[in-house]
Amino acid sequence: MTLANLTSRAGNSIQDAIGDLNIKEMHWTRAVAAGSLLTSVCLLVAGKRKAALAIAAAGTAVALLEDPDELRGFWEKLPDYVESGQKFLTRLEGFVEELGTQGERLRSTLGRVQG
Repeated sequence: MTLANLTSRAGNSIQDAIGDLNIKEMHWTRAVAAGSLLTSVCLLVAGKRKAALAIAAAGTAVALLEDPDELRGFWEKLPDYVESGQKFLTRLEGFVEELGTQGERLRSTLGRVQG
């Protein structure tokens, strides 16, 4: 089997899978914008703030190409999303602290039982 045949079969398989999902068309701008957002989050977590900001700005510019009104609506809702994220992180922090407290209690109890 040649490389051309493999490539053709792979392309047909992908198109069949897309057809099964009833996807009419793929918006490359959405894919680029989502990918850049994910990349910027990864860079931010890695501590590379300037690179994360640059990638996020590029993704935003690409998203503006497709639908500026939709992006404007998202921008207006962004503070709510940030607030929800902060509340989630606060709850997660409390859970982790409680988990640590329970772990210490369990260790001290097990230490008394073994000792």
